[in-house]
Amino acid sequence: MTRVLVTGASGYIGRRLHAFLTAGGHEVIPFQGDVATDDLVIGGRFDVIVHLAGAAGPYSAEVDPVRAVQSHVLGTMRLLQANGRSARVLYASSLFVFPPGVEACAPNDPTGPETLYGACKEAAERAVLHDFGVVLRLANVYGPPARGDVVSRWISNVLVGESIVVHNPHRIM
Repeated sequence: MTRVLVTGASGYIGRRLHAFLTAGGHEVIPFQGDVATDDLVIGGRFDVIVHLAGAAGPYSAEVDPVRAVQSHVLGTMRLLQANGRSARVLYASSLFVFPPGVEACAPNDPTGPETLYGACKEAAERAVLHDFGVVLRLANVYGPPARGDVVSRWISNVLVGESIVVHNPHRIM
């Protein structure tokens, strides 16, 4: 049986991943605390760490930049120092590590974040990859039951005849 730590287990992806892994017979340790400060994440030994926790998007990083650095960079480093060499680490990053205007990207394309959020994600990526982990760059994750995601907001806006607002870290259309 594989022992899996899932950080951000109360989030949209984390809840589904927890259910999926549990149904597959894995021992899942859901973690919903603060990876930057909570000692629980360094107390156990895990076969796999799925690191989903962190500040949610570029706007949260603008509102609380210290928290963004703590959750993404410091939190990731703490996980890796405590468990990374003995566990396979999968890190959920973001397309914000790329410069604006990049429409398609490959794993080895040069990064160039222009937001604090993107810079924090990029720093965490580098740490994870240095320790032979795996990085997934996610964007606009959605599905039922959606709560506050961009696609469900757009659909709701269209249904009531309102405009669709597309946010970009560099401009609002």
